[in-house]
Amino acid sequence: MKKIIVILGLVASFMFVMPMSVKAAAFVDNDGDGVYENDSAISVGRYGSVAAGDMTWTYSDEEAGEKTWTISFDVTSGYNYVYFTLVPSFITIDSVSVSSGSNYVLANQTSSSNGTVVFFESTSGGKLELTVVTTDTADEGCLLNISPLNLDCSVSIPGYYFDDNGKSITEEEYNQVCGNTTPDNPQDIPNSPDTGSVVPYIAIGGGLVAIAAVYLLSRKSNKVFKI
Repeated sequence: MKKIIVILGLVASFMFVMPMSVKAAAFVDNDGDGVYENDSAISVGRYGSVAAGDMTWTYSDEEAGEKTWTISFDVTSGYNYVYFTLVPSFITIDSVSVSSGSNYVLANQTSSSNGTVVFFESTSGGKLELTVVTTDTADEGCLLNISPLNLDCSVSIPGYYFDDNGKSITEEEYNQVCGNTTPDNPQDIPNSPDTGSVVPYIAIGGGLVAIAAVYLLSRKSNKVFKI
């Protein structure tokens, strides 16, 4: 019991530290002009990084705490799909859209407990620029950060399929590479590997049952005879 409590404590501590590590890359306001700066860029994982000067915001409605963010970066060559989470800190994310002139389109957007998960698609790669509208929920510490995500077999995006290396594949390839090999119904009888038929299994099973029945009957007959 004590070991279980220790394990649960470690898991809870890990879950508490993870969001803080994401927010540690928070930008600092530069003299209140809405431009955030940091010595290092924000990583977007395998897709590249956002330079300090390429993440800016301005108040679209200061009284209501509404901000418009612009996030721009050059995606690493070869990635026509970009996938990450927008992580809010004391803000709500109202909308996400791709800015005009970007080579990408917003193909999917979902909300999660950690923020807003966005998935972008492009036929040519290159520059990705998005506009995010947020509303402050506190007087200070209202920031927006990025948490990298990887595309693999476990990612579920309607109409899109990826292998564990993040390569785009067809639905048929996905079912072969990533599909669950466990039968949907555990009661299903497997096919014979040689003939594809269940008949041999039934015949063998029936024969064994018949042999066992004959053996038991013969022993019973012998006992009756001896009496």
